[in-house]
Amino acid sequence: MASTTHSLLPHTDRWIAKPNARMPGMLNVLTILTLINSAFGFIVAVYGFVLAPLAYRTAIDNQGRFDQLPGLMRYLLGNNHIERARLALENRVPILVISLMTVTLLLFSALQMRKLKKRGFYFYVLSDLVPVVNLIAFMKFNPSIWVVVAFASCITLTFLILYATQLKYMK
Repeated sequence: MASTTHSLLPHTDRWIAKPNARMPGMLNVLTILTLINSAFGFIVAVYGFVLAPLAYRTAIDNQGRFDQLPGLMRYLLGNNHIERARLALENRVPILVISLMTVTLLLFSALQMRKLKKRGFYFYVLSDLVPVVNLIAFMKFNPSIWVVVAFASCITLTFLILYATQLKYMK
C-alpha cells in the first residue's frame, strides 16, 4: 500500500491574491469587513429605493403627531422632515444609481487590496467620498443627519487609517 501524505492547505489568507503572496492578517480582516460592508450597502440602497414612497406617506400621515414628540426628537427630526422625505422620493433613482456605483467601487477596491494592489486603497478613498456628495446633492441637513454623518465619518476615518498602515504590503 502506498502511503499518502495529507498536506494541509495554508490559511485562506491567500484568497484572490497571487499564490506566492502572503496577505497580512489585518489586511485580510479589513478587506473581509469591507466586502461585508459592500453587501450591506447594496441592501440599504435597494431598501431605501423601495421604501421611499412609504417613508413619504408615513411622514405626511404623522405630520399632526410631530408636536406630541419629546423636544429632543423634534430637534433631531427638524422641521423639514417632510421635505427630506419628499426629496428622497423624488431623487430615489439618482440616489440608487450613485449608491450602487459606490458599492461597486467599494467592492472593487477591496478585491484589489486582496490582490495586494495599492490602487485598491485609492479606489477605497474615492468610494468613501462619493456618499458625501450623494448626501449633499440630494438631501437637506438637520441634526439627525449630522449625527449619522459624524458616526459614519468616524468609522470611515478609522478604516482609512487602518488601510493606510497596510500600504507597505501593497504594490
